[in-house]
Amino acid sequence: MANVTAQDLNRNVFREIFWVTYFIGLETVLGFIGNVIVILVFAFRYHRCNFCCFVLCLGILDLFSVFTTLPGEMVTQIYWYIYPPIEWFCKLKSFFNMFTITGEAFCLCAIALDRFLKLYRPHGWQIRQRQAVIICAVIFVMASILAAPDPLLWGMHKYTVATTNVTVVLCEKDQDYLDSGRHHVYISAASVITACVLVATIALYVPLACSMQGQRKDGHRVKANDTHISRSRLESGSSKYIEMVLTSNVNKSEQILSKTNIITNKDNGDIGRLCISKSKSEEPQSTQDVMEPTTSHEPSAKQMYKTKSTESVHITNVNVVGNKETANMTRDARNRKRVTKWSGKKSLGHRTKTKIPIILSAIFTSTSLLYMSLLAALSDNTNFVHGNYGIYLFALRLVFINHVINPFVYWFLDREFQEILRRTIYNMFTRIR
Repeated sequence: MANVTAQDLNRNVFREIFWVTYFIGLETVLGFIGNVIVILVFAFRYHRCNFCCFVLCLGILDLFSVFTTLPGEMVTQIYWYIYPPIEWFCKLKSFFNMFTITGEAFCLCAIALDRFLKLYRPHGWQIRQRQAVIICAVIFVMASILAAPDPLLWGMHKYTVATTNVTVVLCEKDQDYLDSGRHHVYISAASVITACVLVATIALYVPLACSMQGQRKDGHRVKANDTHISRSRLESGSSKYIEMVLTSNVNKSEQILSKTNIITNKDNGDIGRLCISKSKSEEPQSTQDVMEPTTSHEPSAKQMYKTKSTESVHITNVNVVGNKETANMTRDARNRKRVTKWSGKKSLGHRTKTKIPIILSAIFTSTSLLYMSLLAALSDNTNFVHGNYGIYLFALRLVFINHVINPFVYWFLDREFQEILRRTIYNMFTRIR
């Protein structure tokens, strides 16, 4: 045991936590690429709105973490017991760790407030774009104030391992405040403030999530009913109109036929009487042959032609009017479908811009609560060399995933972001060719 050095202890620790270091390195690469793309798309290509401003705020905070906190954590894990004598780098990592966590919590709460006002108070006061920019600036200031004690309380200190009697250098608490107890006070205060912000965010998103679920069910129901009603109106309306016109024309035709029969009977009766008078003056003939008048109820050929022509004209008019009525109803249905499609796209955009921060807030809340709980419960435990220190460190640093996951959420859920990125990549490959 006398030959054990600080380098040996550091090598043993890194053997247990190297996979956590590689995981953070992967997060650093993906976070850098993803957040640069997010900032470029939302700053120069995306349409101007409050959501765009807050996403840029999140992207800048994540980029700060990618440049400072994640590399600083990798250096800390690689040189756990032999930290290089660069105290400012250790303090910078501690400051930006708290700065990015609290800043992201405030930013997600601001997005929740903006979505709540747009969906629940559409005719009330709304956050304007200029006010959104001011809110982002205030978020940076508040996060800086909350993270200001970090560089004072955290830093480098020397520690003597009891089992090996070897003095090591750690990047944890500052040497001047090592046993002051102020770390617990600061961690508790920062945890309470962050927890209150997260509770407010969840309280704003719960009614929005319930409303979105109800609107989705109502939208499917209304769409099905509207399609059924429009088709039934189109069919019943045109058929009823055609039936009404046909009935009136049939009645007119029957009236014409009855008048024609009456006239024909009168004419035939006169002819019969004339024939009888002539038979009396002239030679007698068979009374039965003479007294049979022509009492046929069938109309003449000329009258039948007129009646058929009249019916054909009426039926043609019915077809023309019915076609016009059907065309008008079809046009109305098409217009309603166009308006419904436009409103559906608009409501889909609102749901998307609400669904994205809900997912981000849920992931951030779970990882932040885990981080603060482990930090408060196990911050004084330094005897992890022979324990499950890798698992503890992975759970503690799982909060860093919030700085990486945002671009992937936008890619899978935001259609405008997908279209802009797809078009940009296509133009790049076209220019290269």
